[in-house]
Amino acid sequence: EVTFPPYDKQAYDIGDKRTAATTSSIDIAVSKDLQILAPNVQNFLQNWELPMGEVEKMMLDQIHTGEDAYQVACRWLQDNKSQELWTEWLPDTSKCFAQFGLWNTNTQEFVADRQDKNFLECRACESGRFSEKFKDNDGETYICTLCPAGTSQPSGAALQCEPCMFGEFQDKTGQTSCKRCPI
Repeated sequence: EVTFPPYDKQAYDIGDKRTAATTSSIDIAVSKDLQILAPNVQNFLQNWELPMGEVEKMMLDQIHTGEDAYQVACRWLQDNKSQELWTEWLPDTSKCFAQFGLWNTNTQEFVADRQDKNFLECRACESGRFSEKFKDNDGETYICTLCPAGTSQPSGAALQCEPCMFGEFQDKTGQTSCKRCPI
């Protein structure tokens, strides 16, 4: 349920669509760039699958109890935790997208695998690193890899490191800039 400012007919008539009825239901999730702006929402919507039988059960529950849809849906979620029906909808916090990489919230560092998923989340790669595709038994994700010697990356959330220009070098990994060659 979304609450909007009070309805203003004059404002609405001239194109100000920020007002609506006191409460309005949002039934459609549409965005041409949803994958870029909110990849977890995109994954949630792609994974969403609710068999008609479950919908019918909730509708009958609402008729029998007289409760609103929110209460009925909450009870359904709580009663169906063990069936793994709706838990499949939840995004995998270790499935990172380009420009991001696996971050361990416990050790506070980027990691290169998903061996222990307990503390993993995705975080934008920092300067001196680039986002690299990684594949394992859980599918594809991205990791933040240190830029190799001979390269640098001054920007965060990068997809590659930049080679040092003519007259420059970098003898260390994970650097944000190259050094000038001595004369």
